[in-house]
Amino acid sequence: MIRRLTALAVVLTGAVACQSGVAPTLKPVSAALSAGVSRDRLIGSHPVMVRTYSSASGKRTEVAGIPCTLRATEFSAAVVTPQIASLPMFLQGTRFANRGRPGPMTVTCKGVSIKVDSFPTGGSAAPNTTSSGTPGQAGSVQTTTGVFVGNSGARPWGYPAAVAVDLP
Repeated sequence: MIRRLTALAVVLTGAVACQSGVAPTLKPVSAALSAGVSRDRLIGSHPVMVRTYSSASGKRTEVAGIPCTLRATEFSAAVVTPQIASLPMFLQGTRFANRGRPGPMTVTCKGVSIKVDSFPTGGSAAPNTTSSGTPGQAGSVQTTTGVFVGNSGARPWGYPAAVAVDLP
């Protein structure tokens, strides 16, 4: 019994230590599908947390209350950071163009834009951070890439669970 409680305490302490940043105060928003997107391509949705940061003071700190848009050919959403956007997941299959893979998502906050690619969700892989943006302005995306266990062709297409945009 004591071993179980100790393990639980370690797990809970680790979970609390990994959580950081400003707590979201707004409810999650659902993305709107673009005209012409067939619901036959969809297989549910998944949450994506959008956060914004500034290094103006010399230290990277989270900035709340920044309006951002998330756009792909297939959908769009508007959030005010920090906020969760519920984005569609897309079926994979040879019956769809490009195996059903949705286009890249562009996240724009205060003129800073980053491009985020879709990937097969639900695999076993190591986390990877990528950055992109205009010169002098950067954004980072916490994503998962790697070798997926099982049939990756059966996994739906989705986007990273978290997007961080660094403002100038």
